[in-house]
Amino acid sequence: MNFLLECSLRAAVILAVGLIVVLVLRRASAATRHSILAAAVLGAAVLPVITVAVPQWNLELPAGVHEIYGLGKRSLNDPDELRLTTPSAALRWASPTILDAADTPPHEEGNIKTRLDYLGLFWVAGATLTLLLLVIGWIRLACIVWQSKPIADSAWTHTAEQIARDYGLRRKVRLLRSRHPAMLATWGLLRPKVVLPRDIDQWREDRMQIVLRHELAHVRRHDWLIQILSELLRAAYWFNPLIWIACTRLRRESEQACDDTVINSGVAGSDYAGHLLDLARTFREPRHAWSPALLMARESTLEQRFKALLNPNLNRRALTRMAIAIIPALFSWASQYR
Repeated sequence: MNFLLECSLRAAVILAVGLIVVLVLRRASAATRHSILAAAVLGAAVLPVITVAVPQWNLELPAGVHEIYGLGKRSLNDPDELRLTTPSAALRWASPTILDAADTPPHEEGNIKTRLDYLGLFWVAGATLTLLLLVIGWIRLACIVWQSKPIADSAWTHTAEQIARDYGLRRKVRLLRSRHPAMLATWGLLRPKVVLPRDIDQWREDRMQIVLRHELAHVRRHDWLIQILSELLRAAYWFNPLIWIACTRLRRESEQACDDTVINSGVAGSDYAGHLLDLARTFREPRHAWSPALLMARESTLEQRFKALLNPNLNRRALTRMAIAIIPALFSWASQYR
């Protein structure tokens, strides 16, 4: 339980830094903000691995430091010599009475252990429920994909291949037509799939272009993998409100970044907003809140996306060098925060 609390606190710090940076860079492009949030989420996700795999560093205190800070004289060969290993150890070094287990009465230690045990059971129950909802969404989507049929229409396949070349995609993307009248999603990493509703024969060519450009933008940006990791992180740290805020903002920035990609291809923002509104009206039925798919017409993101689409002065640039530099910096900082 102590390990969980330690990882949770460190994850909260990383997520808070990511959210603050995004707030400061609110005039940056959605692609930039998404990359920063993704770096924070990924950094928080790998914290348990880093905590276990990376050895802690020990800092020997030079002679005389103990006397300066009133800790008494201790020999460097003393086995009880204080070492500065973690932030909590630094706090204990500065104030020896804080968190000093040696001074804790035995009955108090038992009470603390009992409370930690109950807290651990509470965490396991919440994480199990959260993960169960995610798995149910995954199974539902897997069933839809399994029942879907490949699209053989030359117009769709030719358009998708052309857009994939424009995006520089090397992975082959499968287009599937589902039996569901209100399913439009992207799913998968190595073998990505774009699942389209059954009534696509009624779509005009401009809607076909917009939908495929948006969905293939998700594939090019590896958004599905990032979303899966963020959902798993939310299941693990379900009690941390920062992870819920970060995941919600991450999804919104992902959709807006793909919208910007479509706009940059020459589509008018008002036309795009009109198609998006029509799709949202059609797709009101399924609300896969815990689905691992990327849903183009998710209602929870529509208001902000409409405002962005109709704003001619919005920054719609692709990922910048600054964001690319921030990503390894956050990972490096996360690995050294021990």
